[in-house]
This record gives sequence, C-alpha cells and structure tokens, in this order.
Amino acid sequence: INHSNNKNFHLIFIGPKLEPWLSKDFSSRKQYAKLSNGLQRCMRKHSGHNSNSGRMTYVDCLTLFCTEDTANVPGAVHGGRAVPDPVYFDGDGLHLSEVGYAVWKEMIEKE
Repeated sequence: INHSNNKNFHLIFIGPKLEPWLSKDFSSRKQYAKLSNGLQRCMRKHSGHNSNSGRMTYVDCLTLFCTEDTANVPGAVHGGRAVPDPVYFDGDGLHLSEVGYAVWKEMIEKE
C-alpha cells in the first residue's frame, strides 16, 4: 500500500478465530493463541509509530465465535474451555455461516 499521499486510510486486521475442528486439538489452539497475541503486539507496535501510518485496528476474534458461557472463563483458550459455537460456522467447521458473518460485520463496523 502506498499511503504516502493518503494519511486517512484505516486498516482493520481480523485475527484468527477458534474453530470447531480445533476443539480437541490443544496444540493448534495454543498456536492460534500465540499467533493472535503476536499479531496484537505487532499492531500495537506499528499503530501510531509513524504519522503517515493512518489508523490500524486489530479485531480479536479468538473467542468471538465461542459460546457465551465458555468464551471468557479462565483458561478459555489455553485450557481448552472455549467452545466454538456451531451456529456461527458452516457445515465444514471452518467457514463462517451467515450468522457468523453478521457478527463479524458488526465488529468491523464498530471500528
């Protein structure tokens, strides 16, 4: 992106999400959490780092599509307690359903 002439851009970075196929794969869940944390650190480091950088926002989706009663409990991610809610996913357990995309859209529009 050449933003030298446009200081008004807004980059919204959508982080990884826990998906139903990860429910029993604790190793991959930990990798997703590491990836999410690393991306958040990178975004914090570079946002506001340069007056030409415009605006950058990280949307943390790691537990966004998990059941309400499991998303925010202690050990939700690393302890495997966060359970992806199937209502947010298509039958393949990877792609979002219409309900999931509506949640995503709402999160992005807030930014």
